[in-house]
Amino acid sequence: MPRYKNTIEAFEVLVEVSKYMQTITYEDLAIEVGKKTGTVPAAVSLAKPLGEIRDDLCRQTHIPWLNALAVNKGRKFRVTASCPRART
Repeated sequence: MPRYKNTIEAFEVLVEVSKYMQTITYEDLAIEVGKKTGTVPAAVSLAKPLGEIRDDLCRQTHIPWLNALAVNKGRKFRVTASCPRART
């Protein structure tokens, strides 16, 4: 059972996006989640559901980190690190 609201809906959207090997902006992710729930959440409110997707759904089941498909609108890549950096 997810701890945060919209986790399952966000996961479903990210799975669909991954089928086309694309990314989705946080804003568009919020819109797509809103289509499933009837209420469009603020994009920033998806931070905890995205963390839960990474930690509890992807890591635990050994699937790729789907949360990394959610990107910043202007940059087309994640602003915060979602993957551990290699140490040199």
